[in-house]
Amino acid sequence: MSFVEFLNPVADIFSSEIRNDDWIFRLHHFVTVSGLLSFCILMTISQYVGTPMHCTETGKMDESTFNTYCWIHGVETKGDWVAKSPQHLNCDNNSCWHHNYYQWVVFVVIIQASCFYLPKFIWDYNEGGRIQSLLDKIDRKTIISLTKEDKLEFSDSISNIIDYMHGNLGKHKGWAFVFYACEMLNLINVLAQFHFTDLFLGGRFIELTLNGLSVDDSSGFLPLTGKCNYFKYGSGGERETYEGICVLPLNLINQKFYILFGLWLSFLALASAFSVTLRLLLIVSLELRRFFLGYVYGWHRSGFSKKCKHLENLDHGDWFLITRILQNMSGITRYLFLEQLEGGCEI
Repeated sequence: MSFVEFLNPVADIFSSEIRNDDWIFRLHHFVTVSGLLSFCILMTISQYVGTPMHCTETGKMDESTFNTYCWIHGVETKGDWVAKSPQHLNCDNNSCWHHNYYQWVVFVVIIQASCFYLPKFIWDYNEGGRIQSLLDKIDRKTIISLTKEDKLEFSDSISNIIDYMHGNLGKHKGWAFVFYACEMLNLINVLAQFHFTDLFLGGRFIELTLNGLSVDDSSGFLPLTGKCNYFKYGSGGERETYEGICVLPLNLINQKFYILFGLWLSFLALASAFSVTLRLLLIVSLELRRFFLGYVYGWHRSGFSKKCKHLENLDHGDWFLITRILQNMSGITRYLFLEQLEGGCEI
């Protein structure tokens, strides 16, 4: 078996998948969730296989115990301080930043990934597999090589779609509004995630995003080094202090992740705002729906629009359904669909 043949089943999964959303929606539930979970896997491996924190202290404290203590209780830094020895950091008058968020990063990111998938879950639940059931017998993999004789094999499936449309006109507004609400929820979630991440990073996430890859500016709140103090009482009751410098290698990954995450959220917010704005215009504007049906989904290019004028007057719910159907059809399937629609164009 060749390598290409080995990959064919994987390619078939993606080529045959019937989608009930659009590409901006998939940026949220697929691209973003995949990226966040990949980061979680990387951080988990680095944390449990590597060394999440390595400390060097001035006394005779056991290194493993000191590392564990500092990992749990956190380290301290100043914004303009680069650690070389413990004496260089004076934290009087609460002038230092205390960091212990890093042990929660993976858990927080998993929760954030769940929030990005939530609108997709809500939409799939309410969509009820309607698009899948209508297009289930139309194979996008083999339709590419369809001959004229093969048209009969698809005729029944296409007829079922057309019959469904004839029998259910005007019944898709509520169904479509669920999708619109989920699009709005995507936008709200992006803005909420930006604010939540900013709180999680002590109000410095926006600054980190604006600074880009300037590590020096971000080292104060995503530090690579920090000071840790360990206190215990000796046999005579006196308090003993152990000071050390700790290196946080995981923050090297965190720095790059949160910079990219901030830029991605910014892009996602703009794309989602555009999507919601366009959706509102499509709901209120029949002319805009006609334009999209004609030129984006190929209705005018097919040559059938002259005989099926009523299709251009569909309400937004029926329009949304037919565009979901057309976007899941290959060129020749769409041709057959429009051809049969022309033959009994009553819509």
